[in-house]
Amino acid sequence: MERCIDISKHQTAFNVAKCKSAGVTTVIGRLAYAGSKDKAATSYMQQSKSAGLRVGGYGFGTWHYKSKSNGDMNLARALMREQVQAWIAVANTVGCDSWIGIDQELERNQQMGLGVSDNTQLIIEAAEMIKAAGFSPCLYASASWILTHIDMARFPYPLWVAYYKWYGKPKSFDNALESFPSNTGTYGRWMNQNKAQICLWQFTSEGFADTYGCTHGSNGLDKNWLYYQPNCTLEIPLQPSEPESMPQPERYPTYKGKTVSIVNALVSMGVDSSFAHRTKLAVTNGVVTTASEYKGTPAQNTALLKLLKQGKLMKA
Repeated sequence: MERCIDISKHQTAFNVAKCKSAGVTTVIGRLAYAGSKDKAATSYMQQSKSAGLRVGGYGFGTWHYKSKSNGDMNLARALMREQVQAWIAVANTVGCDSWIGIDQELERNQQMGLGVSDNTQLIIEAAEMIKAAGFSPCLYASASWILTHIDMARFPYPLWVAYYKWYGKPKSFDNALESFPSNTGTYGRWMNQNKAQICLWQFTSEGFADTYGCTHGSNGLDKNWLYYQPNCTLEIPLQPSEPESMPQPERYPTYKGKTVSIVNALVSMGVDSSFAHRTKLAVTNGVVTTASEYKGTPAQNTALLKLLKQGKLMKA
């Protein structure tokens, strides 16, 4: 069990000595946003390496954005290869010896442009590129994202899972449990049943940045329990499929009405349509990353309604 932080240019200063003295053993820096190098994080990673810490990296991918590839697999693949090559170049410069994460999520006002099968295929190809370059790949995503957008029966690489069990209650390493969430609820059951494949758990992004040598406007910092370090031959074997024991997200019935309003659709189904509940739905279903990003915009509400019409809207 190790203490790991992940940082980027959003940390405007970094004191590696303070970070190390607080018990952090591994620093994972953002290699690049798409294909653009994160110069601040690269500097932080080099400082960490010099201080004797293990160093990993992650790249923020955008090839799955509908605005980038419009669902065209060939274009998405070309973008993926271009971006991953940029990440590998930075990782080589730093000399990364911990995980290289493939960061997949959606920024505000972006929509998913790939189906589960195509999306899974391109992440596998990205991981293969990273592995062929001599590094150890993992998928870095939220639990809800993985359950919605990844075919786990096909995905053989480790997982770096973001799940904020204590959202709204800032946590440090000293007051956060090292074990996965209790074996209740969709995400808790899923994490426990797949624990052999989970190399890191990002349990919070809130608070205590200054404790670990980081400067951030909100004093927030991504903190991760690191369960095992990689070696360059590590690959988690696929387990026999046991669909009857695998937890499935609870979803709302398919909406078959004609309204173009998510509020009206929810009301017609007897579901809470309040802004607060729609915020929870948006976070759970990956429409936004954090609750503060949900503003009830037409694009956000349309994304929720589309999921409801497809029978894919997960309950919060």
